[in-house]
Amino acid sequence: MKKTLFAIGIIAIFGLGIYAILNIAPKSKINSEKLTVVTTIFPLYDFAKNIGQDKVEVSLLLPPGVEAHSFEPKPSDIVKINESDLFVYTGKFMEPWAEDIIKGVTNKNVAFVDSSFGIEMMNEAEEAHEVENEGEQEEHGHEHDGVDPHIWLDFKNNKIMVDSLTKAFAEKDPANADFYQKNAEDYKNKLAHLDDKYKSALINCKSPEIVYGGHYAFGYLANRYN
Repeated sequence: MKKTLFAIGIIAIFGLGIYAILNIAPKSKINSEKLTVVTTIFPLYDFAKNIGQDKVEVSLLLPPGVEAHSFEPKPSDIVKINESDLFVYTGKFMEPWAEDIIKGVTNKNVAFVDSSFGIEMMNEAEEAHEVENEGEQEEHGHEHDGVDPHIWLDFKNNKIMVDSLTKAFAEKDPANADFYQKNAEDYKNKLAHLDDKYKSALINCKSPEIVYGGHYAFGYLANRYN
């Protein structure tokens, strides 16, 4: 009888252990799991991939060619954000719909990263004199409340955005904070090198003029390189 009770006890302990693994572990973040990151536009996707590398799972919310300002998220998009660890967006001037999504997210563990935080935004009205088609500029400026949201076209801003993402990654996954920081520094060095190439190439331009078609998006780039 004692042997039988002992055997039943052992089986019960193993059973409880298996139950705990199956029902408790999935609810908590395990160190070996990848951070799930949802980004709105490609520059943010690229930043996140370079910082997180093989320790993050990054997805791009907006399909190629879709206008970021007027994008309308589908229910499946909202579910994807709600199930992620981080949602990264450019800011309220680039994605005015993002704040409504954030208010509706029920998962309190999702971290939200406004990558425009700490960046001095350019005013589109100040850029208007550079644009030949003033009617287009006026309409475009109204769309953004007079602010130019294309902040990633200045490498100085990119470094600030990378730092914001790195901080958010480290807070969500402190065990790999040094890994994210090192990757971020390496990536910022690449950005600095690309910035130098722009400067050396554009300094010899015969005319300080940009000819563009359609969307006015190059204010930050034009300002940085005069």
